[in-house]
Amino acid sequence: MNVMKNSHAECLGPIIPEAMEAVKDVLRNKRQYEGDERTRLRRELANSLAVELCSESEDVRKCAEDGLQLLAELENQRTSAVLQLVKDQILRSFTKRPLRTLPWLNQIGQVSALTFCIRHRPMFANEIASANPTTPRAIFTGAIETLEDSMVANLVEMEDAKVNYLVDKNFVALNTVNLLLPLRLQCVELLCEVTASCPKLRLSDPKNENEELHQKMLTVFFHSLQSRREPIVKAAKQALKNVIQHDNLQKNLLATNLRPILLKLGDPSKLSVQYLQCLAGVLETLSHWFNVILGDKLLQHLKYWTDAAAAVNRRQAPDPLVAAAILDLLHLLPPQANTFLEKMVHSVIKLEQLLDNARPGAAHLGLKGRDAASTSPYREPLLKFCNVHAEEACQFFLQRESGQIRYLFLCLISAYDGGPLRLKLEQKKKDIILLMRSEGPSKSSIYGLKIIDAISRENPEWLGNNREVFDCLLLTWRSQERQERLKREEIVPLEQLRESEMLAQCFLRYCRRHHEEVSVLFTILSVFSTRSRSDFTFIKDYYVDYIPEHYSVQHRREIVMCFLGQYMDATVPHEEKVHALQFLIIPMLEKSFKAGETSSILDEEIIGRIVRDLIVFRGLTATDEYLSAELLQLSILIMQYMPNECQQHKKDLISLGWNHLKKDNITARNWAFLS
Repeated sequence: MNVMKNSHAECLGPIIPEAMEAVKDVLRNKRQYEGDERTRLRRELANSLAVELCSESEDVRKCAEDGLQLLAELENQRTSAVLQLVKDQILRSFTKRPLRTLPWLNQIGQVSALTFCIRHRPMFANEIASANPTTPRAIFTGAIETLEDSMVANLVEMEDAKVNYLVDKNFVALNTVNLLLPLRLQCVELLCEVTASCPKLRLSDPKNENEELHQKMLTVFFHSLQSRREPIVKAAKQALKNVIQHDNLQKNLLATNLRPILLKLGDPSKLSVQYLQCLAGVLETLSHWFNVILGDKLLQHLKYWTDAAAAVNRRQAPDPLVAAAILDLLHLLPPQANTFLEKMVHSVIKLEQLLDNARPGAAHLGLKGRDAASTSPYREPLLKFCNVHAEEACQFFLQRESGQIRYLFLCLISAYDGGPLRLKLEQKKKDIILLMRSEGPSKSSIYGLKIIDAISRENPEWLGNNREVFDCLLLTWRSQERQERLKREEIVPLEQLRESEMLAQCFLRYCRRHHEEVSVLFTILSVFSTRSRSDFTFIKDYYVDYIPEHYSVQHRREIVMCFLGQYMDATVPHEEKVHALQFLIIPMLEKSFKAGETSSILDEEIIGRIVRDLIVFRGLTATDEYLSAELLQLSILIMQYMPNECQQHKKDLISLGWNHLKKDNITARNWAFLS
C-alpha cells in the first residue's frame, strides 16, 4: 500500500492490481501461524489496514476495505468482528481535528472510513460515542455542513464551461473542483448508511438533539435530490427510502421539505429538466404520499406547448425536453393515475405534431427498437406509463380505430423496453384474434398482424404455443385480397407493403417450434411467383440452412412426401413446383446425402415414386423449361449418391436424359448432358 500511496497517478494503472494481490497474499500466508502468534499477527494486520481506511488515496482505501473483509473471511468471521479489534485505532483517526478543518482529501478519507465501518458494523457509531460522545455527532454534523455549504454546492453543480472559466481566471484550483464532487458524494453516502443502520440515531446525546440532527439530515437529502449529479441523487433517494422503511418520516417534516420543491410547479414557463428530474426522484421515493390530482396539474401544464393561444405570448419556442420530463412524472404517481392514459396519448400525438422532424442531436431521444425508432422524446415516457398500467393500456389501444393511435401502439410494443406491455398483451390472444376476424377478409388485417409480429419477434414461444393465432394467420395468407394486394404493391397503402413478409416471418417462427408443420413450407413458396418490393431471402435461408441442420430425418422425409403430393396436384402452379425443388427439396437432399443420411430419407419405395411419377412421367411431359431443369438436377443428385438404388430405374433415367437432348430447351439440354 505504501507503493500505491507514493506512486504517481499516471503509474498507478498497472501497479494497483499487483499491489492489491500482494496484500491479499500476505493475509492468506498468515494461515501458517497458530495460537497466540496467529492472534497477534491478525491484530497487527487489522491495525495496519485500519490506518489506511482514512487514506487520501481512493485506491489505498479500497485495498484496505477489501483486506479487512478478506481477513474476516479467512478467520470465518464477519467484518464487524474485525472492526471491533481496530475500534481504538480508527477512533484515534477521527478525534485529531474537526472534520471541516481538514484538507479536502482527508475529509473524504474520514467520511469514507466511517461509512465503511457503519455499513459493516451498525453499532459502530454508538461504540465511538461511548468513548467520546461528541465524535460521531461532530462527523455527522460536519458532513451535513459540507452538503449545506453553498460554495461547495455551486461548484459541484456548475456547468463544465463555467468551471473552466473560473479555473482559467485562477478563481479556483482545478484540483479543488475535482475533489468536491467525491466529498459531497461520500457525505451523502455516510448519512445514507446512518439512516439504514442507525434509524433512530441511538447516540448518547439528548433526544431533542437527535431529533434536530435527524431533521437536518432529511433536509439535505431533499436538497441532494435537486443535484445534476446522478450518483448524489441515487444516494439521496436510497437514504429517503431507508427513512421511510423505518417509519421515521413525520408528515409535518415531509411537508416542510416538499414545499420549496412543489412551489416551483405552479408556472410551466419556469420549469426545467433538472427541476422535473428532482421531482421525479421525490415521486419515485414518496409516491404514496402524493395525491393523484398532481397528474391533472401536470397534464394541464402541457397546454403551454400545445395551445396556439399560449404560443402568441411566447418569446421563444419552449423546450420539448421539458414537456417530455413532465410526461415522465406520470408513471411515478399512485395506481389511480391509470385514468390519465387517454389524455396522455392525445397529448403525445399533439406534441409530436409540433415537433421538428430534423432537430440536431435528437436521434438518441426516441424509443429503441426495429420498428419503434424515432426522434420523439415523448414516447419513452408514454411507454413507461403503459408498462406500469399495462392492463388498461392494452384495453385502450385494442379498442381504438384511429390510425395515429394504432401506429403509436405498434411503436410502443416494438420497443426493446416494452417487455411488461407485451407480456400483458400476450394474454389478450382472444382480443387479437377477434380484431383480425372482425376486420374480415374484405379489409386489411394489418393492425392485428403487426401486433402478432411484434409479440412473436420478441417472444417466438408465444406464437408457437397458440395454434389459434397461427390458423388465423393462415386464413389471412390464403385470402384473395392479400394476393391481390401483393400483385398491386405500387398502389397499396404504405402500412400494407410488408404484409406478406410479416406473415412469412410469423410462419417460420411457428415452424421453428413445430417441425411437423411441413405443409406451410410449401404454402409460403407462392411469394416467389410474384414480383415484390419485399426481400424474402430469409425464407430461402431457412430452407437451405435451417431445415437440413435442425429438422430430424423423419421430418425431412415428411417434407419429401408432402412435395410428392403437391407435385401430383394439378392445381398447384408450375412455378411453385420449381421453387419447391430449387429452394427446398434439392438443397435439403444434397446436404442430407453429404451427411450420409441417404437411405434414412429415401427408401426404395420413395425413389420409385420419384422416378416413376415425378422424373420420368412428369419430366417427359413437362413443357416448362425451368421445371425440366430442376427435375434433371434431382435425377442427377439421386444417381450420384444412390447409384445402387437407381439400378432398376436406369433405363427410365437414360430415356429421360435422351428425351431432353432432342429438345430445343437449352437449359434442360445442358443438364441432360450431365445426367
